Amino acid sequence: MDEKKQVILIIDDSEINRALLNHLLMGEYSILLANDGYQGVEMALKHLPDLILLDILMPNIDGYETIKIIKNNELISKIPVVFISGLDSVEDERIGLDLGATDYISRPFAPPIVIARIRNILISVKQRDLVEKQTKELKEAYESLKHSQNQLIEAEKFIYLGELVAGVAHELNTPIGIGVTTASHLRDVTNKISDAFSNNTLKKSKFDHYVKSINDSSNLILSSLQRSSELIKSFKLVAADQGLSEKKSFNLNDYLNSILTVLNPEIKKSGHIVNVKCPEQLCITNYPGAFSSIIANFFMNSQKHAYKDRTKGEMNIIVSEEDQDVVLIFKDNGQGITSALEKKIFEPFFTTKRNEGRAGLGLHIVYNTVVNILKGNIRCEGNPGKGAQFIIRFPNKI
Repeated sequence: MDEKKQVILIIDDSEINRALLNHLLMGEYSILLANDGYQGVEMALKHLPDLILLDILMPNIDGYETIKIIKNNELISKIPVVFISGLDSVEDERIGLDLGATDYISRPFAPPIVIARIRNILISVKQRDLVEKQTKELKEAYESLKHSQNQLIEAEKFIYLGELVAGVAHELNTPIGIGVTTASHLRDVTNKISDAFSNNTLKKSKFDHYVKSINDSSNLILSSLQRSSELIKSFKLVAADQGLSEKKSFNLNDYLNSILTVLNPEIKKSGHIVNVKCPEQLCITNYPGAFSSIIANFFMNSQKHAYKDRTKGEMNIIVSEEDQDVVLIFKDNGQGITSALEKKIFEPFFTTKRNEGRAGLGLHIVYNTVVNILKGNIRCEGNPGKGAQFIIRFPNKI
């Protein structure tokens, strides 16, 4: 069988009919021959032909029963079937077409017409197969792109978490360094006082100075440890929620302030100010890690895009309740966003800083987080020259 040619399976109990069709078609197609329905189905399953020509009046099982078997078998159900029969009534043709036949040709037939109709059907089969192949390839390409996009988004989240770790580690250096230096000084002073006491040379003035030194040093160490503890506690709270997987009830005001505590190293380095105005007793049921991602991306977006060469800007997080919803507004006093950019702001990979290595995923992450995690909506108001603001609305409880 020529693998380059399309394959036609002829199922007919008449040797003369098989020979005639074989003679007509063998020059252009590879031909398979079966003398009854059972053999025809078996050959169809084995060879998967491009077209089946099927007689109706056959022993064992007729053409109607044969096409039912073909159309009910997933492996061969899409193969087009053409009835070629001596039954020429309108009712016979209707039954054949209702059973799933692609065409119905009555005998006697004109060979050129049969060849033309078969050729047209097989051209359609080629086109269908090509469309299905291209559709499959497009779906695979789309899934691959989607997977790559998700990987990039996850990578962006880990970059953000890495920046938090670096920032908190740097911020911890100061209070821990102060604590270590103060404790070392206190140890030296204590050793001197101990030696003076052992040698009976300890004077009241020295001891009074030592007591004051202990008090001052203890307060400084305690203050440093409290600052370190606050940073670590806030970081653990925010970092532990990065998976966004656990829904729970929490105080939104406290959580927003914890986020800013963790972001404080970056905020201080930027020279900007970030304020929170939120009802102190506002408790919501949602995914806390979502807010960490949203606020961090808002801050980084404003820091990188809003101020150009300005070193001091102001950002405000304003939260209010409206019926059963919570409205969170993040706004800065930077250069704003033009209406043209405003329309594209949440698209993946959209950035005006491509030459600086920006991926353009920050606000896309925010959009997906708001819609898919918070079950809310988000819009942007560009306000060119006045500062952009992002307005998020989400249910108090989900």
